[in-house]
Amino acid sequence: MYVRIEGMGSTLWIANPDGSDARKIVDESTGSATLERPQWTPDGKSIIYTYHGFVIEGGAIKGEVFRAERVDPDGSNRTALAPEAEGPTMAPDGSLAFVRTTRSGQQLVVLEPGGTERVLVPERGFLNLAAPRYSPDGTRIAFTAVGEGPKVGSRPGGLGWRLGPSIAYAHGEPWDIWMAESDGKLRLASKLTEDEPMVGWSPDSRYLAVSGGTGVYVVDVTGGQTVQLGKQGGFGGIDWTP
Repeated sequence: MYVRIEGMGSTLWIANPDGSDARKIVDESTGSATLERPQWTPDGKSIIYTYHGFVIEGGAIKGEVFRAERVDPDGSNRTALAPEAEGPTMAPDGSLAFVRTTRSGQQLVVLEPGGTERVLVPERGFLNLAAPRYSPDGTRIAFTAVGEGPKVGSRPGGLGWRLGPSIAYAHGEPWDIWMAESDGKLRLASKLTEDEPMVGWSPDSRYLAVSGGTGVYVVDVTGGQTVQLGKQGGFGGIDWTP
């Protein structure tokens, strides 16, 4: 599963592990939209991702549209799951966690199967947060963040800063790995100070694989020990296969 930049936007593809039988399942190449951070649902039957569209007037970007979407591997049943949602991740029970940006900052939100929303991390809790990922057992959400935790700062409101380069995509900011329990309790998993790290869980929900701009790591989420596996990282994401 991967995203290609095509035309004025992007497309979502899936292929066999050896790269064969590649097929396009979502096509936004003719629109001003990108498809971001795709991942499989826990049952492996669907793919969820961020739809990121741009409102363009007179050749200039005047606004943005974010939403969480789901699609089947054959390209059917494309469905919007939540508005104003970035980086969606799904738990085995169907709960959906995502980042929502408001005029006051960013929230980590959980949308429960019954439609109830819970804010696990409120605005101004961090200078920036991104890339949430549910553990396979559905008990925790790992995410990356800039800042020392809730009550450590604020971010200017208004549309202007949101249309500028987001901190999440401005290389060099020191990001760490955080953990949110299902009851909303937060803790620092690793003081990594990496450049735009992304995380992937081990199948037993004990370890996190982390890929950032300057390395690849494994974090023991129980004890907090972090081991660097290599100094050549990347920004596209990471996963852990059984």
